Amino acid sequence: PPPWTLTGEMYWLIAKAPIPLPHSAYHPLEQAAITSSANNFQGGMCYIQIVRYSDSPVGPYDELAIVPGVLKVPAGTMRGKKKMRVTRIYVSGRDTTKTGRNNWNIPKHLARFEFSAPLSRKGEAPPAELKVAVYPPGTAGGERFDVPFFKATLTPSRWLPAVPMSTKYLPLDATLVQPPLPKGDDAYLAGTETWRVVPFVLRANCRLVWVKTDHEATKTQEEHWPQQIKPWSFGIWMEDGIFDF
Repeated sequence: PPPWTLTGEMYWLIAKAPIPLPHSAYHPLEQAAITSSANNFQGGMCYIQIVRYSDSPVGPYDELAIVPGVLKVPAGTMRGKKKMRVTRIYVSGRDTTKTGRNNWNIPKHLARFEFSAPLSRKGEAPPAELKVAVYPPGTAGGERFDVPFFKATLTPSRWLPAVPMSTKYLPLDATLVQPPLPKGDDAYLAGTETWRVVPFVLRANCRLVWVKTDHEATKTQEEHWPQQIKPWSFGIWMEDGIFDF
């Protein structure tokens, strides 16, 4: 059960999502269940988060998530307020899929992740560049998908040093408010019934990162990821991160 403290590395990409949100900002399971009042998107800054957790209560895992901006909350203790929400998210393990859905209403689904370099150790310099590709997880029959739905090259800045940062001291409300989730066919796709408020605090050493996405390689994969939401050419590389949920 929460609270959880995790460690790892995050690559925080910045974008702008259109109003209204494209259907693919949600996985089809959640898209079929979301009501118009719960999908009242208000705009704001969009964040695409790639996270490599080195330690968590369910072990190491990888994550790709989109927080498109703020949505007006139609129910619960935050009713009427504009709050951030994770609308679509992929992870590399079943345990974190089930616990994330059960504990926080985070709509996790499985995917396969590839990175061109191992996770940097604490205090170690980042690689000159990092290539990231995320694929559908494959089928129960063992079929493997070779076309990624997300692909990017990240180049951390070598000219500017990493500086410590905490979301506690930023002019940013990082609290997530997540709607109830429908249950999927697989046991790890847990369903929930009430809205959840998810406080989130991140501490890390941060540096500038240059971002180049390969839209040509992923453009046919709209069903898995909102291809029209394209990251800007820069973001934040977060080293030695500590994540509290």
